[in-house]
Amino acid sequence: MAALLLFLVPAVHAFPLSLYHRIYHPSLDSDQFFNRGVLDIDRHGQVSFQPAAAFAADLLSFAEASDPLHDALYQIALPSSSAADDAPWHISSVKACHLSGSSIDSIVLHSAEPGSLPYALDYFVAPIPHDARCPAVTPKSSPVAVASRNTSVDLSFPRQPPLPELRAPPPLSPQGQPVKPAEEKPFLQKYWMYIALLLGVMMFAPGRDEGEGAGQGGRQ
Repeated sequence: MAALLLFLVPAVHAFPLSLYHRIYHPSLDSDQFFNRGVLDIDRHGQVSFQPAAAFAADLLSFAEASDPLHDALYQIALPSSSAADDAPWHISSVKACHLSGSSIDSIVLHSAEPGSLPYALDYFVAPIPHDARCPAVTPKSSPVAVASRNTSVDLSFPRQPPLPELRAPPPLSPQGQPVKPAEEKPFLQKYWMYIALLLGVMMFAPGRDEGEGAGQGGRQ
């Protein structure tokens, strides 16, 4: 199994990561990975993919090998950055039956922060049926169509979820018990002074008839 091609160069340059692929099925004699190409990641988080010379030929070979095997998987992999020989690779899979009919594939590399090595990857192909079932008849791909596949590569970084809005704790008494809020007074108890003042003004205000009578008596 090929080793990871990794050169840590000055930060102004990109560092390459070798990408591998294979067809996996228990009935196949070999589960060997083949070189798919090189990913270049720069310090700004921009990623480019340069396919290997045998990329198109490998895909055609994989499509032919998986044609009678509807449960075969097409896998891409990044070797682990760990120095241990038995460190597991980062692998993502799709159904191999969708390989011939797809014209677009995308790779998402998951990294802890810009400039750090990816710790996982996801791989997607399109178009595929909405139910993701294998077609009854696998379409045949031409070398030209396979070689012109549109491969996009993106970097993804962890994002923090929004923090919960915490309510202020209730005030506590010296004994540690919650302080009960003061009970709200009834309406009459709160506004009795204003009501009494209004009633007093209404009681001592001169009546309209009395004022008119006093005016008429003065004129006589």
